[in-house]
Amino acid sequence: MTAKDPHAEWILKAMVAVAASDGRLDSREVGLIQQVYKDQSGRTLTADEIARAPATTPAATCSPSSPRPRRRSTRTPRKR
Repeated sequence: MTAKDPHAEWILKAMVAVAASDGRLDSREVGLIQQVYKDQSGRTLTADEIARAPATTPAATCSPSSPRPRRRSTRTPRKR
């Protein structure tokens, strides 16, 4: 994806990250992203291009209810 405005790519990544924060992109979000990106870059994106945008990696689209790995304690246990 190339854009007239280099900031348009960052705008796209940010919009996709925010829209995908609930685990999916719905048609309303995709339409808004398409509109803003076209206004900023002069180029129209397809829904597939938006879905493949870098911000939609598994880490960005994981479910908010997914369990997080537990951190191991770095403290030494107290003696009793």
